[in-house]
Amino acid sequence: MADPPGTPELQNIRAAILAGDTTGDDFAALPVPPSYEGITVRRSEAEMFDGLDSPDKDPRKSLHLDEVATPQLGPGEALVAVMASAINYNTGCPRCHAEARRTAAAYRG
Repeated sequence: MADPPGTPELQNIRAAILAGDTTGDDFAALPVPPSYEGITVRRSEAEMFDGLDSPDKDPRKSLHLDEVATPQLGPGEALVAVMASAINYNTGCPRCHAEARRTAAAYRG
């Protein structure tokens, strides 16, 4: 099986999740990656669909796969791992769908 995608930090987080017996202290000791891949919507494209008829408003045009810096936490903030989001197979790009399916298949073994 091919190595899962992502930085070594993300691979270690995935391995801890899949282990099934990782404790809260174990998770807390894992280093946080400096960045990650994420689907983004760009502020500069906020009005890209203005004036278009509904059939011409293709959300795939506004979604981008980018490297995103992990934000620095402020006082009273917490880092939360999100395992799902509003981006799904109906709104993302075909390349992203294929990568998501390959990644899921790799983890199912």
